[in-house]
Amino acid sequence: MESHAQSVEDNLIDSLSFKLRPGASYVTDRRSVSFFTQGGNDYQPNGVKVIKIMLNGDSWLDPSTVKLFMDVTNNTSLGSDSHLKPKVDGAWGFFKRMRILCGGQIVEDIDSYNRLHEMYHMMKPSEKRSNDGIEGFSGEFLSKGSTRTVCFTPMSGLLSQEKYLPIRYAPLQIELELVSNGAEVVNASGQNLSTSFLLQNVQLKADLVTLDNSLDNEYSQHLLSGKTLPIHFSTFTCASQVITSLNSTVNVSRALTRLKGVFVTMSTDSGGALEVDNFFHPMAGNYDSTKELEFEMQIGSKKFPEYPIRSAAEAFYQLRKALGVHDVNAQMDISATEFRSSKYVIAIDTEKVLGSSFSGYNSKSGDLLTLKQKPAGNATLAGNCKLHYCLHFDSIMNIRDAGVEVLE
Repeated sequence: MESHAQSVEDNLIDSLSFKLRPGASYVTDRRSVSFFTQGGNDYQPNGVKVIKIMLNGDSWLDPSTVKLFMDVTNNTSLGSDSHLKPKVDGAWGFFKRMRILCGGQIVEDIDSYNRLHEMYHMMKPSEKRSNDGIEGFSGEFLSKGSTRTVCFTPMSGLLSQEKYLPIRYAPLQIELELVSNGAEVVNASGQNLSTSFLLQNVQLKADLVTLDNSLDNEYSQHLLSGKTLPIHFSTFTCASQVITSLNSTVNVSRALTRLKGVFVTMSTDSGGALEVDNFFHPMAGNYDSTKELEFEMQIGSKKFPEYPIRSAAEAFYQLRKALGVHDVNAQMDISATEFRSSKYVIAIDTEKVLGSSFSGYNSKSGDLLTLKQKPAGNATLAGNCKLHYCLHFDSIMNIRDAGVEVLE
């Protein structure tokens, strides 16, 4: 033991180091700006449904500051006591699809966007969910004719990574598509409830930073010389399939170079449940061993995991591992009853090193991805049911002087 202790290298501890932290004098300015929509100002399910916002200029976009703002109005034609109560706390519930284009290239295209965003949001700690509620609806309703300003951070891999984006060379276009019917995302069961809403004054707020001329010219020369600025991020592709039994097999044909993980959920319309926030499990809350589900995923001849998941407890273990929250200091705001009723998520991590970039599974060799599920006992479906799957994968956007290249 003494020999090992003597061999440890000494380092000057921070408490005795009086070296000043590095600065960033090459950043000469920061501005908080707003980007507005192209076209009209009124958006609703039975009118203009696609919101488009262009982000361009000579500065660098700080993606960590991006926020979408909008005014939501209850514009029902029903009685004066008709209330609008969104099913989820955030305005993301209104949007069924999000696309991000850069230089004319599609960088991200996420279908069932509101369900994916809500899935991640419901797994955040309770304090974070409460803070997000301040920017959203906080479970409150809008009376007839009333308007509320809300905002949310788009769930985008490109806008979640830490690199500043040179929108001079890589102008962004964000497209958000509204749901087809308000009843898909607001409470409609019961009397005096409105399903009619109007979005106005939609704008994206963010910070732009300006670099001094010498550093800015270096980046320009770098691109003009034919080199690229590679930006790595991880994103999703989502799809769903109707299933008529819990004993089901779903084949996924999408091939990706680095598949990080797969999230699988179910939704049912039983009891007026809405797809946006319903993550079905047949136990309906109270534990019943006869209603456990068995699940496994296979790519080619390789199984994930090698033995099927046979319980809700194991499913939750796999979920924590895939999210990187298996550490005791990182928790999710999900109770046992909720997980076994309306917050059931199966996640399979396919990385060789958990949480590491580019260690995901390469499914480009033509191997078919198969999702297999069956009841362990007498569990049955309740109402019409869909199986939803989201593939989480690594992607790279190469910024060039002549345009943008997206690799996945």
